[in-house]
Amino acid sequence: VVVSVLVDAASVMKVVAIVAVVAVTELVDVMEVAALVAVVVSVMEVLAISAIVVVTTTLAVAVAVMEVVAIVSVEVVTALVDVLEVAAIVAVVGMATALVDAVFVMEGVAI
Repeated sequence: VVVSVLVDAASVMKVVAIVAVVAVTELVDVMEVAALVAVVVSVMEVLAISAIVVVTTTLAVAVAVMEVVAIVSVEVVTALVDVLEVAAIVAVVGMATALVDAVFVMEGVAI
């Protein structure tokens, strides 16, 4: 009876050992998958940071270029206004001179 019980206990222990080995193997597989997922997530984080840096740098460069274009545009408009002011002054002086000449001619005709 004791031998039979020992044999039965040994059989049960073999089954438990097999189940434990299978469970540990499955756990290792799960841990390998979890490690791979962690690596993939880390790579994705690095890629996301790189993308953010590239976008931020691109936006900064674009803003700088737009600032330069705006400054140049203001300078061009200012220069154009200066030219128009000079042209207006020349036109007014020319018209005044023509009016004075016309008055002199009219005075001469009237005399």
